[in-house]
Amino acid sequence: MNKTTLSQMAGTLVLILLTLPLGTGAWADDSDPRLRALDCVGQVKAFRDETEESTRLRIDQHVDDGDRITTGPKSETVLRLKNRAYLHLAPNTRVSISRLRFDESRGLMFRVTLLEGKMVVQLDQFPRYPFEIYAGDVLCRAHGTLVEVVKRGDLVRVYSHQGAFVASSKGHTEIAKKGQVVSFTGGQFKDKSSISLEDEADMIEWREHLHDIRTGHPHSHP
Repeated sequence: MNKTTLSQMAGTLVLILLTLPLGTGAWADDSDPRLRALDCVGQVKAFRDETEESTRLRIDQHVDDGDRITTGPKSETVLRLKNRAYLHLAPNTRVSISRLRFDESRGLMFRVTLLEGKMVVQLDQFPRYPFEIYAGDVLCRAHGTLVEVVKRGDLVRVYSHQGAFVASSKGHTEIAKKGQVVSFTGGQFKDKSSISLEDEADMIEWREHLHDIRTGHPHSHP
């Protein structure tokens, strides 16, 4: 094999690597998407759609399409969508994994439904696929990388901490830009507001928690 051919092959390999999305792993990872528990504090339960059984969720266990996760008082968990996102469920939170699958023509399809409580989502990068959060009558689509969604009864709040997030309901749309909060109650969107210093402090705690998890020091309990 001559030098010209080797040079052409190397150039082709570099081009392929450059066109791969940043932060993604092997294609096999995309075709088998699941959420893995990285940290569990207190009583965290998972209802398995496949077996229709509820069990305690522990570190390194997976949840899949159709499963539901519940955190009790003084309980929380962090779930990982490999190479894509972290989901933090606060105490007294219930979520349902509404859609988590890989389609060969459409790519990854992800939607989580927040039934009650608070969830923080930290994405690795701006999503190039539909990353959606349902809360009550509100559908939140990610165009940023850090969002907090809270649902208490019929009140839904979307806090955009990094980037923009589009919230829509019944044909009406609101955009939460960085530092903004969009509220929805009584079947309609309310005036936007700015994220408070207290909410910013909560995000500092979350970043410290995430750093501990990434460095192998989660504050988990058996």
